[in-house]
Amino acid sequence: MIREAMKSMRFIFGASQPIVATEDGVRIELPVPLLSGKRDARIANLEPDAHTVHLDHGATICDSRLLAGALCIPDPYPLAEQTRQAYETVIRSCQDYALVRIWNYVPHINQHTGDLEAYRAFCKGRSEAFADHQLAMPAASAVGIHHPFLIIAFIATRDPVVHVENPEQVPAYCYPDTYGPRPPSFSRASLIHGGDGRTRAFVSGTAAIKGHASMYSGSLADQVEVTLDNLSIMQREVAKHRSGMPESCKPLLGDTTIYIRKPDHAAEIIRMLDSKDLLSPTSRVVHADICRAELLVEIETQDPDIAAPTA
Repeated sequence: MIREAMKSMRFIFGASQPIVATEDGVRIELPVPLLSGKRDARIANLEPDAHTVHLDHGATICDSRLLAGALCIPDPYPLAEQTRQAYETVIRSCQDYALVRIWNYVPHINQHTGDLEAYRAFCKGRSEAFADHQLAMPAASAVGIHHPFLIIAFIATRDPVVHVENPEQVPAYCYPDTYGPRPPSFSRASLIHGGDGRTRAFVSGTAAIKGHASMYSGSLADQVEVTLDNLSIMQREVAKHRSGMPESCKPLLGDTTIYIRKPDHAAEIIRMLDSKDLLSPTSRVVHADICRAELLVEIETQDPDIAAPTA
């Protein structure tokens, strides 16, 4: 008997323009230049009969266990209000599921829009939406793109979810107002405890921050070391929520994206990670602005995709 092909949520890096397409799932083409590594990131597999819902500027796909979706909003200004409205759409779409992981691509993230830096305006809108619904904070990342679109991709689940923090970092949602009128709304990692006994971890975009302060402004090598230390800490914290997993393991999981502010840093970062045996066939280095202007690198990582069951 021929089995139906599973549907999926995928990112495609290096696109010339952002696109949310719905053939065989949800495909998000990102205008994030690929500098090295794998162009295609498969985020989630869903059952063949997963249901697609078309939204204004996006779509979701869901099965009995998972929901995945994306929005691509053109000219999202004023940014705080457009972000709040977009997150209201995300939250409504996931009302029967728990948010696990969100990827945000913010236009010109370090430039000012109105009286706020774009990232701070984005955080304001996102925080207001979460506060209205009193939701737990999922894992997330937010990097800058040089296109006039706000792109938000997300996954949610009906399985149990655990959100995890880094003991050496202030939770982002508790940052002081020196970082903007509303704090960032995310946890450092989220785990799905699947009904089949497997656990899948998503570690948020991670950079050289201790407490709530950026470290080693201008020093790429030092920022990479602090970032890897934070990822190692997160691996230990994540391991506490897994059954039968060792607490000592590599800081990068199966699928890893390294965002770098300056493309000419790519070779040095690849050399540093390769020397520690931290690059995998599913790693990639891409060019994007980091949420704080002084930060040069951000790394996000996640367990390999858990395929939807097939019968």
